[in-house]
Amino acid sequence: MVFNDRFLKNSFIVFLGASFVNAANLLYQILVVRRLSLTSYGAFNSLLSVFMIVSLPMASLGTMIAKYSAAYNSTGERGKADALLRVLFRHMLYIGASVLVIYLVFAVGFKRYLRIDSSLPIYLTGGMLFLTTLSTVALGGLHVLG
Repeated sequence: MVFNDRFLKNSFIVFLGASFVNAANLLYQILVVRRLSLTSYGAFNSLLSVFMIVSLPMASLGTMIAKYSAAYNSTGERGKADALLRVLFRHMLYIGASVLVIYLVFAVGFKRYLRIDSSLPIYLTGGMLFLTTLSTVALGGLHVLG
């Protein structure tokens, strides 16, 4: 009877998917704790926190992109949706490059403050931030097609 209702069925699938991801995250965290030293694990979590603080606002932007793309697609204005995605991608390219430059300027300070031996994790986090700004537009546009 629950699986006859489409909404409940889809909610259950999302619940199962989220539960699986949370279990995988727990296993991942256990493996990382076992493999890294205490200071390396602290640096890892600090960089992960910086990444999340900067990249989380992008999720709301992706929702906005999906909303407007869906509105244009539903009214048959596919050209406007494509133009919106192109313009936003170009703007996000500039914003992502700006965030990357600012991040790299402060990278030495991050390294010193977090007492990280290698600069590679700092630079990888900056690169991921840049890619996150670009993927926000792509994923927002793909939500309409999915």
